[in-house]
Amino acid sequence: MISPPTQPRDLHLNWQKHLLPEAQCARACPGDFALAARFHCRFFLLPILLLALLMAGCYPPVPASPVPLSSRYPLVGSFQVRRVQLTADQLLHGFDPAGPVDESALAPAPDAASATHSFEGVLRLEDVDRIGAAHIVQDDYDYASDPQRLHLPPFAFAFVQADSHLIPVQRTRIVTGHPYWDILLSPGRAWREAGDDGWTRAAIPFALLQKNQNCTHNGTLMFLFRGDQVSRVWYQITQETCIYFKADLWGLLPASYQPQRIPQAARVRRDFVTELNARLPVKPLAALREKYPDVDLTSFGAGISPRHLSLYGLVDEGALYLGPCRTRYGESGYCQEMRQASYSTAKAAFAGVALMRLAQRDGLGVKDHRVGELLPETASAVGEWSDVTLEQTLDMATGNFESSAYMADEDGPRMSEFFLAESAADKLDAALVWPRQTQPGRRWVYHTSDTYLAVRAMQQIAGRDLFDFVTDEVYRPAGLGPGAFSTARTSDDGWEGQAFGGYGLWWIADDVAKLASLMQQGGHAADGEQLLHPDLVAAAMQQRPDDRGALTGIGDRYRLGFWARHYTPHTDPAFQCDFWVPYMSGAGGITILLLPNGMTYFYFSDKGEFNWLAAVRETHLMRPHCREQ
Repeated sequence: MISPPTQPRDLHLNWQKHLLPEAQCARACPGDFALAARFHCRFFLLPILLLALLMAGCYPPVPASPVPLSSRYPLVGSFQVRRVQLTADQLLHGFDPAGPVDESALAPAPDAASATHSFEGVLRLEDVDRIGAAHIVQDDYDYASDPQRLHLPPFAFAFVQADSHLIPVQRTRIVTGHPYWDILLSPGRAWREAGDDGWTRAAIPFALLQKNQNCTHNGTLMFLFRGDQVSRVWYQITQETCIYFKADLWGLLPASYQPQRIPQAARVRRDFVTELNARLPVKPLAALREKYPDVDLTSFGAGISPRHLSLYGLVDEGALYLGPCRTRYGESGYCQEMRQASYSTAKAAFAGVALMRLAQRDGLGVKDHRVGELLPETASAVGEWSDVTLEQTLDMATGNFESSAYMADEDGPRMSEFFLAESAADKLDAALVWPRQTQPGRRWVYHTSDTYLAVRAMQQIAGRDLFDFVTDEVYRPAGLGPGAFSTARTSDDGWEGQAFGGYGLWWIADDVAKLASLMQQGGHAADGEQLLHPDLVAAAMQQRPDDRGALTGIGDRYRLGFWARHYTPHTDPAFQCDFWVPYMSGAGGITILLLPNGMTYFYFSDKGEFNWLAAVRETHLMRPHCREQ
C-alpha cells in the first residue's frame, strides 16, 4: 500500500520586518510625523526607529497586487458607514452578546472604503475553549452534551493582504488538535468605516469540518486592526450542510496579532489574483431574465425547504447565476466563498474522475484491473474480489453484499462501523465484510465502502496518493480553487491517512461549476487539453445508448459514481422526446444536474429533500434538452 507523505502543517515564519523606501514611508505616515520619517527612511530605518514609527501610527501601506483586485471587487464608498452592530466600541471594549448578529454586519457595506492598514502575520484567538455560546437547532446524536463541540478549535493562522482582500496562507483543510473540529479558512475582506477611529476592519469566512465525517458549518470572524494591535474578535456560525447537527455558535474572543514577514507572501498574493481572475463571472439568479425574459425563477430551489437550502445556482454558457446563500441570520455576505460538503457527489467527482484520468493516461484497459490483484488484503475477505474490476466497483456492482433491498446495506449497522472507523486498517476491515451473493456486474447495491476500496486500488496504479494525483492532474488544470485541494482522510500515525473516496470534499460554487463544465465538455480543460478518457466521460454522461450503467433500486442508472434519470413524453408530458439527465448526488439533499442542454443546476441542502423536476422543466423551456432527431 502506498502511503502518502504527511503534509506540512507548521508554518515557519520570518520575524524580519519590512524596510520601506522613503516615498512609501512618507505616504504611510500621517501629519507632521512624515518629515521625520523621510529623514530616517533615507538612513534605512534603524530598528529602534521602526518600532517608534509603528507605535506612532506609521504602518506599511497595503501591498499592491500584480493585477489590481479593486477593479473586480471595488470598495469605493464614501466611508460614511452607519453601523449599529459590532461597532468599534463593542469590538475594542467588549459587550455581552445575546446571540448572532445579522450577517450583513459582517460584510463591507456599500459605503465601505478601501483599507489603509496592511495585515501580514499571525492572528491568534485566545480562550477558544472557554468563551462562546450556542443555540442548538437540531441534535440527533446528543452532540451538545460535550461542551467541547460548542467551541472553536485552536486558532493561530497566518494571513497576508492584497488590496482589500485578506488571504489565509493555508487554504486547504487544517487538521487541529480539537477532538471534533478541523477548520478551513477562506479569503476575507479588509476595509475602512468612519466610525472605527482610524482602525481597519476585517472579516474572514471559515468553515468548521467535523472530524471523520463531512458535516460543514460555515461562519465568519470580524475584528479591527492597526500596527501590531488587534481588537477582540467576534465569531459566529449560523449555517451548515449537516442533516443531523445544526447549531448557532457565537462569541467575542480576546486575540493577538503578530505582524511578521511571511516568506511566501508574494506567491500567496499572486496565486490569489490568478484564482480570482480564473473564476467564472457571477451574477444574481434574477439576471437570467436578461437572457430568458420568461424564465420562472421560482423553479430553482423549488421543493427544497428554504431554511435548509444554503446554496443553489445555474451555470449557463460560462456564467454562474447564484441564488442567495441563506443563513439563519440573513443572507451571507460571502456567498462565493461559502464552503459546502460534497458527501457522495465525491463518488463521481473524485473516484469516478480518477478512473477517467487513469484511463486517459494509461489506456482504457485500466478499468478492467481486478481489485483482488491490487489489494492483497481482499484475499482474506468474507466476499470474493479476485474477479471484481475497478469499473464494477465504481458501478456498485461487485456481487458482494448482504441485502439487495434499496440502501439496506448502506443504512445498516455494518456500514455504520465503516463510517465510524478512523484508521485506514479499520476502514479496510469494515469494507470487506460483505459476502458474495452473485457474479460481478449483475446487481447494483449501494456501498460507500466499495468506493473506498476502489480508491485504495487505483492508488496502486497511480503510483502515489490518489487524491493528490487527481488534484494535480484534473482539479488544477480544470481551474478549481485551492480550497478544493484537500479531502477527509483516515487518522493514522506517521502519515496523513487514506482519502475516504466516497465523501469528504469541500467546494465553493465556482468549483462545482468547473467540475460540471469539465464533464459537459467531454473531459476537456478550458485550454483544450483532454484530461479524462472520452469514452468513460460519454458513458457517465449517458451519451452511449449501449452503455447506460447499472439499474438502481429507484429506476435510475448508475455509472462510475454518476446517477442518471430518464425523461420521456410518457413519464412527463412537459417533454416531447426522450433524454437522460446525469447527476451527482449527496446525502442530506445535495444535487448537481448535468443537463443535456449544456446547463448545470445545483443545490446544497440538508433536510433530505431531492426535488429538481421543476428545474429540469424550466431549463428545457429556456433551451430544449431534446437532441435533434
